[in-house]
Amino acid sequence: MFGSSYSSLISSKLSHSSTKLINKTSKLLSISKSLETSYYNREGLKKDEGFSIENKDIEEYNESGPMVNTYTKLMVNNYNNIILSSLPTVILNNIKLVDPLQLLIKDKVEELDVYGDCCGYMVLLFSRLLNYSRELVLDGLNITQLVDILREVRQLLYEKCDDYKIKEIVDYKDKKILSKILKGVMQSETLENLLVEAISRSNGKDLEFLDDIRINKVSVGVLKDSYLMEGMVFDGEPAGTVKGLKIENKPYRTAIYNCPLDISRTETKGTLLFQNADDLESFSTKESTDIKSLVDKIASNDDLRLVIVSGETEPRHLDYFNKKNIMVFKVQSKFDIRRVRKMLGGTLSLTLNELRDEHLGRIKGVRVYREGGRLYTQLLPYNSDNTIHTIVLKDSLKANTDEYERMIDKGIRVLKKNIYEEDDMNKILLTEGAGIFENRISKLLNERSAEFKDIRKMVYNKLSLAFGEFNTNNKDKIYDIFTPKIKATLYAIDILCNVLLTEDILISKGEDMQVRPPTGNWDNH
Repeated sequence: MFGSSYSSLISSKLSHSSTKLINKTSKLLSISKSLETSYYNREGLKKDEGFSIENKDIEEYNESGPMVNTYTKLMVNNYNNIILSSLPTVILNNIKLVDPLQLLIKDKVEELDVYGDCCGYMVLLFSRLLNYSRELVLDGLNITQLVDILREVRQLLYEKCDDYKIKEIVDYKDKKILSKILKGVMQSETLENLLVEAISRSNGKDLEFLDDIRINKVSVGVLKDSYLMEGMVFDGEPAGTVKGLKIENKPYRTAIYNCPLDISRTETKGTLLFQNADDLESFSTKESTDIKSLVDKIASNDDLRLVIVSGETEPRHLDYFNKKNIMVFKVQSKFDIRRVRKMLGGTLSLTLNELRDEHLGRIKGVRVYREGGRLYTQLLPYNSDNTIHTIVLKDSLKANTDEYERMIDKGIRVLKKNIYEEDDMNKILLTEGAGIFENRISKLLNERSAEFKDIRKMVYNKLSLAFGEFNTNNKDKIYDIFTPKIKATLYAIDILCNVLLTEDILISKGEDMQVRPPTGNWDNH
């Protein structure tokens, strides 16, 4: 915050509208400062920031050690959930926004988040551009002139930034190219390696297989203890007494049902009228006989050892399956049960009935294990072309594992939204990261300013300084995704122009919906 008094900062020659703009930009600077997120933290601290390192080992560790995120925000949302995150989208969605300027930033952040990257860069760049624009207004520059020059700069960058893009061919089996793409996106080398390994192990040929990378969170240990598992991992254990299937030479057969393990019921409420006890006994006996007959039909295939259902499991059905030594496992999510069918093969039946051999899936084995005081079940696929793998994320804090999951989703979203097909090959556009892209723009603006002798020279120099503030330490050869990078740059200028052209901020007050009882009502006594 710049302080409560602006009189010492504002020149007496400024107009009233410029004075309001100074106050507004000062407030917005504090807002954008609170939203700044980690950006290029792999490069560590600058040595000119007042830090002196005497020990050579410490200096080498700072240069090659793990990335440290110093911009993480701790929040408590409306549901009293604790959230730790450095992602602008998460921060803006979990805090109360009142100022329209905040909502303006949020709209562009959400629009950019579709591409998965550069949201933090946009907020940081906007903050720096706003700061230098404020200095220009303090020097007496007309706001309309400033906006016209900013739009001129925007058009220049739109035309020239294509010179900075690098086209890469993407091979999902090539860990080197995957790491090159994700190194600048992920905020952890451990998460980057896990995602790269999961993608390279999958046998997918199109982008749809990226949805098959599942995440399971365990509230124990630290991030470095995380690992990758084949197949799918679920919380809990099987419903019956059969708790595992050992891996053998041939696969087990499995029946998959998208319905509960229960008697089929009508959609409306059914009512039965029993005249006496014999009617009740006869009904119960017939119902048990029907259940046993149904289980016998389902288990008619001798190789059937696993039944997967969606929903609850009725005890009598479960008891008959236990007697036949058949495992019963329930999957609550309709999306997960579809992935299970994709992984194991077979047919997803909507009703509980006998399935022919060609409609049964195949599974290598089922393993139940305990970790962090909880039980988990792993389904191992038999097919060699399986694309489904599970990343197990570990940390003692649930808020941290949630953030790790968001980072994995961010990496997947970057690949899905930015890889395109050209000449029967998957390609992606990259640009040099770690401040090189920004410093090239800074150099471009500085060179262009030499061509002017009017007010544009000063504006171009100020904008060049804003882009030049980004560090240029690319020892790790970090690359950014080109499309969201250029969009973030243009969005930051667009928001700045809108802010400068806004004279007043008006906030409507909602109507009071509380109905007050009339005065003297006897209910009040």
